[in-house]
Amino acid sequence: MALTNKDKKELALSLFLNTDKSQKEIAARLEVSENTLSTWANAGGWATIKGANTATRPQIIADLYQQISLIKDKAVDDEGKRRVMNTHETQAIRMISKSISELDKRLSIDTYITVIEEMMTWLFEVAPALAKSIMPKVDGFVDSKFKELS
Repeated sequence: MALTNKDKKELALSLFLNTDKSQKEIAARLEVSENTLSTWANAGGWATIKGANTATRPQIIADLYQQISLIKDKAVDDEGKRRVMNTHETQAIRMISKSISELDKRLSIDTYITVIEEMMTWLFEVAPALAKSIMPKVDGFVDSKFKELS
């Protein structure tokens, strides 16, 4: 049975996100034009999705610190000497620093939840009664971490 365009688009997205194949290779494999694949990718924001899926916390934070460094490096006078940063520069650094702080909070709670979900899935397989009995305490722990990190 031939794939529909919807099926091809979904498969193309999967190949784009989960392999290192080029758009040209994906288009050839699915027997669609490169223009069609490019349209799907642009309309769906595939590059952004792939970047978000592959970006790690340390990479994101390093990039943000690099932005701060670039702002500081540009704070020089006409003679190339360091100068006091202007309001725009200090506000930009403040916003980036806040982003780093918020990113730490968000990713930390995500990490807690991911680990707990994995643990509870495993526990339900090996000791269902125990898993059920501790679930209220686990929920309480997650709630307390959420409040702490919010």
